[in-house]
Amino acid sequence: MATTIAMVSLVAALGANLAPGQLTWERDYRQARVLGEKLQKPLAVFVGSGTEGWKQISRDSKLEAAVQKTLTDGYVRVYIDVSTASGRKIADAFGITENTGLVISDKTGDVQAYWHQGNLTATDLAKVLTRYGAKDFVVRTTETQSNTASTLASLNQYSFQPVCQT
Repeated sequence: MATTIAMVSLVAALGANLAPGQLTWERDYRQARVLGEKLQKPLAVFVGSGTEGWKQISRDSKLEAAVQKTLTDGYVRVYIDVSTASGRKIADAFGITENTGLVISDKTGDVQAYWHQGNLTATDLAKVLTRYGAKDFVVRTTETQSNTASTLASLNQYSFQPVCQT
């Protein structure tokens, strides 16, 4: 029990002190699920290729500071590198057949909240992460998108406001 508390505290402290551009990424999906359950945070599984392939989800190949903060505050971040055999296998299990994609779970890690194949604009990525990372968000169905226009149409019906903590 003390080990668990120490690990959770360490992860929280590391996430809070990172400078922009210094996101930490889990590379082991099973360990990430355990961590997500302990922290009661959804998993944001980024699929890409290469050392910093997680940047490929953004059409600009970078993650804006606000997106990085949302990821740090609200998610357990997982990077799956499809240039490796094990990474390709995990991506295939998620149904990601291209070299980029994003899968977001609920807080239990048992239910997919969002699935997208391909990349997203910076604005769309921010909207998706804000919506599914909200502490009060409840997953009822998996939103599946492989077309950015469809993503925009479906997300535009929602008002995205950051959840404030007091």
